[in-house]
Amino acid sequence: MGLTCSEEDDLVGFWKIVTVNLRERHGVAPVHTLAEIELLRSRFPAHIRLFTCRRDGQLLAGVLIYESPTVAHTQYIASTVEGRQVGALDLLFDELLGHFYAEWPYFDFGISNEDNGRKLNRGLIDQKEGFGARAVAHDQYTLALAGWQPGRLLEALT
Repeated sequence: MGLTCSEEDDLVGFWKIVTVNLRERHGVAPVHTLAEIELLRSRFPAHIRLFTCRRDGQLLAGVLIYESPTVAHTQYIASTVEGRQVGALDLLFDELLGHFYAEWPYFDFGISNEDNGRKLNRGLIDQKEGFGARAVAHDQYTLALAGWQPGRLLEALT
């Protein structure tokens, strides 16, 4: 189908797709602005990487990865309408999982919930499970530390 996947630097083009997708499909804006992502990437150039899928030079899909020595974390995933029609993200994730991050211990697709973890986003989890991922629940606890004294943490947790 003439699709090609690669790592590149076109944050501006990718951010247009991210912004349109989030606004039209979910009624929200990205957590970061383009300027913030550019600043983060300038400070951590070896750890924030953009991978894209194009056809005839046209950007169809992209994934922004935050990378550590053990985890490749997808911070933003986006595709155009045409990209969805031709499976651009499918191909891109196949390349990421089978080539770019094949040796990484963990590939993290990110959260699949809304409302601070109170509601599962079925569309997101279905997409990620379609790539072979599995969900992991993260329990959250609140620990009241009023009156806490050093050396009593173990007692407070039991």
